[in-house]
Amino acid sequence: MLEAAKTLRYVPNELGRSMRSGRANTLGIVIQQTTEHIFSHPYFTETIGGITEVATAAGYPILLSVSSQEESEDAYLRLLDSRRADGIILLAIPLADTSAQRIVAAGLPVVLMGEWVHPTPICNICIDDRTAAIQAVEHLIALGRQRIAHIIGKGGHSSAVRREEGYRTALTRAGRTVDMSLLRHGDFSVESGRIAMESLLHQSERPDAIFAASDEMAVGALQVLHEHGVSVPGEIAVVGFDDVAMAQLTHPPLTTIHHPMREMARDAARLLIEQINGERVKDTPTIFPTHLVIRASSVSSAWPAQRVPTGDERRCAFASSE
Repeated sequence: MLEAAKTLRYVPNELGRSMRSGRANTLGIVIQQTTEHIFSHPYFTETIGGITEVATAAGYPILLSVSSQEESEDAYLRLLDSRRADGIILLAIPLADTSAQRIVAAGLPVVLMGEWVHPTPICNICIDDRTAAIQAVEHLIALGRQRIAHIIGKGGHSSAVRREEGYRTALTRAGRTVDMSLLRHGDFSVESGRIAMESLLHQSERPDAIFAASDEMAVGALQVLHEHGVSVPGEIAVVGFDDVAMAQLTHPPLTTIHHPMREMARDAARLLIEQINGERVKDTPTIFPTHLVIRASSVSSAWPAQRVPTGDERRCAFASSE
């Protein structure tokens, strides 16, 4: 039979196979963003790439479901009702979103990439955004920067909320007050970084440093500073967040927080497949480490890049030297 199949170049019918097994043989990804944003933002391209890499190796096609926040419940219900996916990875889910709990309650295998604040246990993968942001701002404080502005990410999303918390915490620890005139809201895009930087430059008293909640917004800020002839880092230092590929290509190269997006995505796919195969996975967060990468946008002599270890890594190094 197998020889005949080879001779006839038979290709298994996945629909028929899934009907017999009761499985869709597909992994779903649900993202609350516009299609334009997903395919232009490095975070999503890196993350989807990492998930696809593991899924393809395991023989699972990917089903991508994109929706706005207002349409999110419909997106979840469509996947639940149709059972077109054996499990789902959730991306960019706002903190206030509760409709994702329907998937958990239905017993469908699920992995969330991001913070989960609801009581229903869920398998999730994240970074410590708050601690990473503290490190970024403390770097600027250590450089003697006095007026550190913050370009905040998209409202309601955990990464934006926690990175702003880190910014405020770092200033408070340094004995400084948070100057509301130095806060601007963005949405993680280049254009929102440009708009925020233009606004900050037209203040009577300019900032001397910028901490942007994403590299995309930091790139927008750098573009505006270049257009206005502002020296970076001489007059204004700039720090981003995520360490996407473009961070090394900006002028000057961007100091940023390294966010292991692809590694996290691979782990999310592996955990989801384990659940689908009946293996038990923990429903407490898996927190990936981050680190500060110092480049020339904050310290002019920093090229090539310097890697600054996290607090945990520093404590481990100290303990091993005793």
